[in-house]
Amino acid sequence: MESENKKKLNKNLIGKGLRNTMVDLSVLRQYKQYAKAYAEIHNGIVVLSDLTANWSYTYMGTIAERLPLSLTERQLEINSI
Repeated sequence: MESENKKKLNKNLIGKGLRNTMVDLSVLRQYKQYAKAYAEIHNGIVVLSDLTANWSYTYMGTIAERLPLSLTERQLEINSI
């Protein structure tokens, strides 16, 4: 049941068109910088999802120092939204 819901979610959220690399990647880079800055300024955790590529980026402020996470786990990128 859960995998069926995941399939439906992915089908509805993931973009179906091809990525325009010159435009989308520059916009993605900009939003990644915003997400990183937001996490640092607000001492929080930010997840930025790229729906066209089915990829997520996680940024953590200093709150991550209180969590049992290594430095690499604090800069998590996963192939999922």
